[in-house]
Amino acid sequence: MGGAALLGFGSVKGRLFDLGAFPGADVTTDGSSLVRGDLYRLPSAENAFRALDVYEGCGSASPEPQRFVREVAQVQLDGGGIARAWV
Repeated sequence: MGGAALLGFGSVKGRLFDLGAFPGADVTTDGSSLVRGDLYRLPSAENAFRALDVYEGCGSASPEPQRFVREVAQVQLDGGGIARAWV
């Protein structure tokens, strides 16, 4: 994604799964397991999500059922602080 800026690293409450060719995560608001990742600011989230949906096979033309759901979660930043981000 051209123009994406790495803001830092953080974690969300949830579990990471091995789905074979790619990982999957189940984000929760309880529990002690964490999923770690990179936090980016996108110049155009709408354009980025449209491209990612096609790449990940969950665009409007993709067959049902789809494995992927995008939602906003609370991210605990490594340097301190909290952010809300799409996961």
